[in-house]
Amino acid sequence: MLRLASGLLLEMRDRGVAPDAFSYSTLLAALTRAGHLDHALTFLPLMEDDAVAPDLVLFSNLIHLALRGGDAPKALALFSRLRGAAGIKPDLKAYNAAIAAYCKSDLLRDANRLLLHDMPSDGVAPDAESYSPILAALARRGRHLAAVSLFTHMRTVARVKPDLSVFNIVLNAYGQLDLAREADRLFWSMRRAGVAPSVVTYNTMLRVYGDTGLFGEAVHLFGLMRSAASDGSDRGGSVIKPNVVTYNTMIAIYG
Repeated sequence: MLRLASGLLLEMRDRGVAPDAFSYSTLLAALTRAGHLDHALTFLPLMEDDAVAPDLVLFSNLIHLALRGGDAPKALALFSRLRGAAGIKPDLKAYNAAIAAYCKSDLLRDANRLLLHDMPSDGVAPDAESYSPILAALARRGRHLAAVSLFTHMRTVARVKPDLSVFNIVLNAYGQLDLAREADRLFWSMRRAGVAPSVVTYNTMLRVYGDTGLFGEAVHLFGLMRSAASDGSDRGGSVIKPNVVTYNTMIAIYG
């Protein structure tokens, strides 16, 4: 069906019927939903020939499709093309995709520039998804102090509420910096912030406690996990069951 749709648009042009923005948007949206990014991109030059400007929604969909397909350079090329389009400013969805693409390409300076300079300049407020890829990239590089600093900026300057991914990254960063008490305070504040810890969160805290010699805290937290799993509920209304990482961590601590 998509082949027929593409053929009809080309037939329009051959017959001298100029496709409009709706014609191209409908076709390219269908192609992007079906995962045919390269096919969709072949129509962009035709749009230019027909003096039809792609809109923000179309660009955002193409950028996200490129990113999901693991083609970060193509996503960044589309983002650059979006920013160069007259009268179009990237929205939060487009910015977040570009930040993630920069991080996948190991271009942290460019990702930081988008987050801390370009988004405020365009009046786009970041969210947790904006910060998460940069925090994860900093953690992968072992730049844990920089990750904690960015997290502080996120909460105190940008006033952005962390999500589970951000909490997990920063808890690990605190542990790597031997800041167990800071990690402890952050962990117990998660539910007050409306974010339920996951088993990854619990395992991270157990490792942090163990690495810093806070064995009593580790045993206490492990006991809470086991009790919740046995009772079928915990304080947050979701059961966190110990997994093999949990048990291996506790075996090391008891040992």
